Amino acid sequence: MENLGIISPKLISNTNESSFYDELILNLSDADLKTFYFSVAFINYSGLQLLLDLFKVLEQRNIKGRVITSTYLNFTDIKSLEKLKTLSNVDVKVYVTDKFKGFHTKGYIFEYTDYYKVLIGSSNITQSALKSNIEWNVRLVAKDRHHEPFLHEILSTFHALWKETEP
Repeated sequence: MENLGIISPKLISNTNESSFYDELILNLSDADLKTFYFSVAFINYSGLQLLLDLFKVLEQRNIKGRVITSTYLNFTDIKSLEKLKTLSNVDVKVYVTDKFKGFHTKGYIFEYTDYYKVLIGSSNITQSALKSNIEWNVRLVAKDRHHEPFLHEILSTFHALWKETEP
């Protein structure tokens, strides 16, 4: 089997011991965080509220992030988008769907000084997805984006989607 350079894969689900929310907070609070990228189909205000205080701390630390969400099923609410736009460190774009093409991604990428963490799975930014729903997400850690094909593909895919979205 090819060594992909991926370290410590782990399943993250909402249990009595921990939640996907706990994992997000842990990653966003890390002192070595340089930037973050989220691509989620849905954001609602109850989920965003859980992250706002930390986003404001990141704003003070000048840690930048990019968030892609969508018009898919008209689930993302305007209030969430308006609130995100008030943060100077977070760029937000929307993937506009149509009847032939939906948008259902759930990916969270954290770039640190010496490595990346990637969370991919089923959790959107809603309160129930972050804390209580039955959700499956996989956490992967990779050291080098240039020599790790999977990480390179994830980052390239995110950046390609970023170009296809609307402010």
